Amino acid sequence: MKNLYFLIVSITMIITSCEPPIVTTFGCTDKRIRNIEDASGYSRLLYDDEGRQIEKKLGLVTAEMIDYGTGSVKYKSNTFDINFITDDTILPDQELISSGTYAGGTFAYTHNAAGNLLTFIDKQGTVTNTSVYTWVAGNLMKVVTTRSSGSPAVRTTTYTYNPTIINSTSSDFKGLKVFGKQSFHAPKTMTVTATGQATVITNYTYQTNECGCITNATVQTGASTSTVEYTYEKISN
Repeated sequence: MKNLYFLIVSITMIITSCEPPIVTTFGCTDKRIRNIEDASGYSRLLYDDEGRQIEKKLGLVTAEMIDYGTGSVKYKSNTFDINFITDDTILPDQELISSGTYAGGTFAYTHNAAGNLLTFIDKQGTVTNTSVYTWVAGNLMKVVTTRSSGSPAVRTTTYTYNPTIINSTSSDFKGLKVFGKQSFHAPKTMTVTATGQATVITNYTYQTNECGCITNATVQTGASTSTVEYTYEKISN
């Protein structure tokens, strides 16, 4: 499940110039991701008329499909299917996931009045994973996950951010349109501590275009380094 609701990605591709040219750091708000290239290959995101992500193609093959219904969303990938129930009473113009099911488990989300994710409870058989989220000034600062049994008993993830780079790499499905608000700024570091395990620190560095959109992100964890490249398209009004 964590691959579904954590989307911190890394990217090397030339981006087209802004239309019209925008030099402000926060000029990427009218753009959305079109293509992603990473270790898994070259993929393209497709959107519906409301600007919601409906498909992700990896090469010529469909890797993800999202079907939006009334009060529900169905997600299907090559490895699992998930049925979401959504709530449109928290934010006036957005649906947020309130609960859902998948093979072998159920889960539920809570959000605050600003649409920030507060808790995530995932039940898989007799095991319950509970995550609590802490936000400061529009950025997710800490996630503490506890397990009712098994290991690690507690995992804590903390973040720092680059104050001059906005987080432009969250897709609509995995970002504002459904799950609630993502961090406004791009992560600089992620530190994970878990019971009985060594601390893992991940560092993020970025390249941006003249619009402020992230075009290349490098993710370094220990001796392992990966990159992800993004291209964008202008959102039609």
